[in-house]
Amino acid sequence: MGLYGLLLLDTAMLCIATARHTFWRDETQAWLIARDSTSVLSLFHNLHFEPHPPLWYLVLYLITRLTWNPDWMKLPNLTFALVSASLMLSCRGLDLVTRIGIAFSYFFLFEYGIIDRNYMLGIMLLLTAALLLSKRDIGKSWMVPILLSLAALSSLPALILAVGIFVVYLIQE
Repeated sequence: MGLYGLLLLDTAMLCIATARHTFWRDETQAWLIARDSTSVLSLFHNLHFEPHPPLWYLVLYLITRLTWNPDWMKLPNLTFALVSASLMLSCRGLDLVTRIGIAFSYFFLFEYGIIDRNYMLGIMLLLTAALLLSKRDIGKSWMVPILLSLAALSSLPALILAVGIFVVYLIQE
């Protein structure tokens, strides 16, 4: 099975599981905060007691301006999971077994891929920045700091990893 076959399998697994997933309390809480905010400033005010950075809530805020159906929250998370899996499977710096193991791991498929939280957004941004950083021919791309800054706004683990990747970016020749 080639990489496209693996990506197709990953897509099928994520789509089926996402369609059958029932929201947990914390997923619904994020949706309600975004839905009930009357403006972006109101959203930031409503996030005062939330433990997570604002990027995921901003994504949800944009969706809630289009629909009040919380099932639409599944779409961006599914997209982030599929992009992350395709980035991971196409990463030539790792051997195939490692790439498959990460792309089909518990965290990539279930914890971050199916449960609609802020983590998969950060993973996608970090993977994109790391892959850009690994390209020798692009040099110091301005996209790397932007992607790392956005990743830092998605979750605390992504913030920690973004700082580490940024240090590598700064010392890279």
